[in-house]
This record gives sequence, structure tokens and C-alpha cells, in this order.
Amino acid sequence: MPANERQHIKDLSYPVSPDMDSQVGPDRPHTASELFRNFMIMSTCFSINHGTVTAMLALATSNPNLGGNLGNLQNGLLYGCYTITALCFAKIIVYYTGYKNGIIAGLSVYVIYVASFLVADKAPSVKWPACIFGGCMGGIAAGFLWTAQGAYFSRNAALYAEAAGISKEQATLTFAGWFALPYLGFEVVFKLLQSYIGLDSGPLSAGWAQGKNFIYVINTICAVLAVFGCLRIMPLKEDDKEEDPGQMAAREPLLTIMTRQALAASKLFITDPKMPLMMSMNIAFGVTAAYINSYTTSVVATHFLGSGYAGYLAAITAGVAALLSFPLTNLGLITSGLCGMELSKETEKSFKRSAMVVGPICFALVSLLPIIMGYKSSGIGNWGGLVLLYVLQGVRSSWAAVESAVIPLGFDFRLVAGCGRPPTRPSLRTTLHTTRSADSRT
Repeated sequence: MPANERQHIKDLSYPVSPDMDSQVGPDRPHTASELFRNFMIMSTCFSINHGTVTAMLALATSNPNLGGNLGNLQNGLLYGCYTITALCFAKIIVYYTGYKNGIIAGLSVYVIYVASFLVADKAPSVKWPACIFGGCMGGIAAGFLWTAQGAYFSRNAALYAEAAGISKEQATLTFAGWFALPYLGFEVVFKLLQSYIGLDSGPLSAGWAQGKNFIYVINTICAVLAVFGCLRIMPLKEDDKEEDPGQMAAREPLLTIMTRQALAASKLFITDPKMPLMMSMNIAFGVTAAYINSYTTSVVATHFLGSGYAGYLAAITAGVAALLSFPLTNLGLITSGLCGMELSKETEKSFKRSAMVVGPICFALVSLLPIIMGYKSSGIGNWGGLVLLYVLQGVRSSWAAVESAVIPLGFDFRLVAGCGRPPTRPSLRTTLHTTRSADSRT
């Protein structure tokens, strides 16, 4: 890694006056330290809010207040709305909100999803409409939030690369590693809290009688505070925008515009050879994520291990991903810091290509091991076997962390209503899986 980038990362504690922008003017170039600090503020606030969402999403099917059917239905609606919004509406929404306000709006709508669990707990008579509405709003939020976050991520990385005197590719890979730390770290924290505080009795529980009620309050408050924290991030100058969708709507029906944007992904799939290559990976992730969340956690783990372990098992996946994501995307920084050795770009690229192969192998094992060994005490129906499944699912970071860094380099966010990670294919597959799971258990 270039010495100038290492120096900028070391100097992140350099004091920056809060009113420096007003003293110098809004168009002054930001330093690399300011841009890195801004990125970490965004990443931390985004991760706290999203951590509350993923904790609820993973435990929805094992939540005794909802029951398996309502939890699966809520998850299915969330992913369905996620897919539709990302395909048809994300581009228009982010055009009008901008990158920063798009992030703030998405996190704000996410609060509705988190709060729906609080409503369902306090008012059981309206838990069905509350959870259905919350699931739909959570999906809508995800549909345009990742688009705004991906564009902001890419823009912040480009400005940092310019300020630090490094390539955009190196800056993007570095940012991907740093983003993964709070993103997966807070996911671990909030999933652990669901079992430790959210259960008033049972294994590894805090034994707090009111914990079951207050865990929803804690999650909602944290989600709201994260929204206010994101108000502090820089309104980075955006790329030149295309034609105003409002002007387009004046000439043609909105349905036509939505259809064209939805077909943009299909067109890109046909014209860009990179798209089919990514499809199998995202389908694999969608299938295994649905399988782990909607069946293994709620049915298998409860049967063989007992109730109360769902949060801890889900945290294993996020914890493994967090441990692997940073070294996989920042190998150059680690080797230069620990060994004083500079790696060539070719060496780093070769390492990342090799690491990404581990991802699909682990996804295959998550599906194949239960078939080969069976869910029984002598197979994987025990602590060792189930923990292994969650560890294998966590190794998804061997490709997901690198994928999140590579996609912004290969795609223009103005071309398709996508995001830092492609949402549509895994969302469609997960929608089918969670809905099928709900039907099979009715």
C-alpha cells in the first residue's frame, strides 16, 4: 500500500473544526482524513440501524410473539417489497433525495420495521397488520437504501482516492474492509442482545423479567439514534444526473418509466457478461440464507438444542463474517503494517480471486451436509454439526466483502436501480423460499 495512504489512515485523529466548511467555503476540497472520518460515521450509523433490522429479521421466525407463520410471511413480504422497489422505484427515489438524504430516508423507514415488533408485543390484537405493514415498509426501505448507500460509498471512495493520491480501486477495497467491521460487528451485538436480554429465562439469559419487552424498545431507540447520527455526514457533491424523472413523466406515463427501469436490469444482464457470472453466487446466497433463517434456526435448532439459542447461533454467522472480511479486503494494509512488506497489485488480486472460491464451496456444504449426514444426533443434529453450518454460512464474507468492493468499480449506479450488492436475484429467491416455508408449516 502506498505510504501516503498509510499516513492518512494513521492521522485520522487529526482535529477538524466543526465549522471549517463555513470558514473555507462549501467548495473547498476535503482532506483524506475528513473523507475517511465521514465514511466511518456513515458506516457506523448505517450499521447500528441495519443491525437492529437484521437481528429482527433473523429471529422473526423463532419469535414466540409472532409464531413461525407470521414471521415467515413478514420476511417474505420484506424481500418481495425489497425486490419491487429496487427494480422499479429506487432510481427515481434516489434521484429526488440525493445520496445522503436517500440514506437518511431509508434508515428512517427501517425504523418502522423495527418498531412493528414493539407494536406487535404491546398490542397483540393488531400484531398481524402491524407485522405485515412493518415487513412491507422494511422492504421498501432496503430497496432504495442500498442504492443510495452504494452510490454514496462509491462517491466517498472516489473523493478519498483523489485526496490520498491512490487509485479508486484501492480506495474502494480499503473502504469495503472498514465498512464490514461495524456492519458485521453491530449485527453480532444486536443478535446476541436478542437472546441475552430478550429472553427472561433459559440458557445464557440475563434473567431480566422485563427484558422481553424492553429489547424491542432498545432496538427502536438505537435505530432512531442512528438516523440522527447520519445527519452529520457530508452532503458529497454528486455525479451529473440524468434527465429529471418528473420531466420524463410529463411526456410518458409513470408505468412506462417504471417498466423501462425494471427492464434495465434484464437488459444489462443480456449485454454485460459480468451479470450472468454474478447470478449463481447471489442465488446461492439467497437460498442458503432463507434455509438458515427460516428453517434451521426456527425448527432444527429448537428441536435439537432447545429454545433460546437462536440469537447466539445467528451471531456466529455474523461473527465469522466480521473476522474474515477485513483481512480479505485489506491484505496489503495488514502485510505492510505487520511485516513492512509491500504486496504487488497482482498478488492482491490473485489472493482475492482465490478467496472468493471459498464462498460457493461453503454455500454448497450448507445445503449438502444435512442431506449427506442427516438431521440426527449421530449426524449434524447436535451442537457441533449446527455450529458448523452457521460457521460455513459466515464464510460468505470470503466473497461478499470483496464483491461489495468490486461491484462499484464495474457498474455505474445511474444505469440500473441496484446497490452496492445486487438485491434483486437473492431477494426474489428468498421471497419464494420464505413464502414456501410459511405455506408448508400452515
